[in-house]
Amino acid sequence: MLGRRLRELHAAATAKLRGDERLLYAPNLAFSDVALDRVLAEARAGGDVRLVLEAPALAPIAALTGERAEFVYLRGASDGDVEARSAAAPVRQVQVKEMTLPGIQLPDSPLTVVDEWALPVGHWAQLLWANLLGLGPALWRELGAGMGGLVRVAWGAACAGSLAPYRVARHVNAIGRGARIHPNATVEGSVIGAGARVGAGAIVRGCFVGAAASVEDLSLVEGSVLGEGAVVQRLAMVKYSVVEARAFAAGIHQLAVIGEGATTKHGAVLMDQGFRGPVRVRVGSALREAPHGMLGVCVGPGALVGSGVHVAPGRVIPAGLTVVQDPDRVVGRVDLPAGTTRARVSQGGLQPL
Repeated sequence: MLGRRLRELHAAATAKLRGDERLLYAPNLAFSDVALDRVLAEARAGGDVRLVLEAPALAPIAALTGERAEFVYLRGASDGDVEARSAAAPVRQVQVKEMTLPGIQLPDSPLTVVDEWALPVGHWAQLLWANLLGLGPALWRELGAGMGGLVRVAWGAACAGSLAPYRVARHVNAIGRGARIHPNATVEGSVIGAGARVGAGAIVRGCFVGAAASVEDLSLVEGSVLGEGAVVQRLAMVKYSVVEARAFAAGIHQLAVIGEGATTKHGAVLMDQGFRGPVRVRVGSALREAPHGMLGVCVGPGALVGSGVHVAPGRVIPAGLTVVQDPDRVVGRVDLPAGTTRARVSQGGLQPL
């Protein structure tokens, strides 16, 4: 899933090049459209250059793998001299604009978003944070930018009868063709894809909901990205997470990545903060502190996390693995003496107290 997205992104970047221009970057680098436009504008002002996008908010995320958002721009280079010219190109650092969101506090700093973002996404935590940091600017471009955005916001204010952002947001959404939103659902400041469904009593705030995705009755989805055909099942909670295509999320998730076709059952809890200090995450053979000291769980493609399973923060459930609760903690036998009024679960059965 991620590989396909990167290929599509890189193909779109190649289409923006002119004539004999070349733009080189790591195969696992993801970036926004506006970041690419900034890179090309800066590079075209001179000759060969290695451009590094600098954003303090992104530094802890890139530090997980020690990579940086670097683009090498060459003009008129033949295949034979690309390597030598790339190595000889001068390095230029480009500072990008950051915006701190008021009222949203991370453990070590306020939440800062970046429009011109570029990040390596070779690790699942980087994929998560790339989505979170890019979500706000992307929603603004879809919902509030340009003349169409002004009309949408003005219409929202008129419908709300107020200029209060939390009231206006309920009426500022982009709804795709064939999408169905129940009259009792709450959808605020979100992009709902074609053919998607939001059920009765569901709450969707500040999200991208992919085509044919489903947010079932009474579920809560905030600040998240749902892939094509993803399902957030009834009564589930998904906050600040990525649910990839055709995944089923039914548990409690925060700062999580649910891989393509993966499933979490009702009662599953993917934790995002530890009890003994900052969360650590495995990168190769090393354990490193997670960005901002907090991180959820990655459920690999096709994996399943069963009901009642609690997964500690920073962990990865491998692709295709099924994880279920300890059978000894599940009542499988009910054979108590007559008159028993209290019992405890033990070794798959009940014992009188």
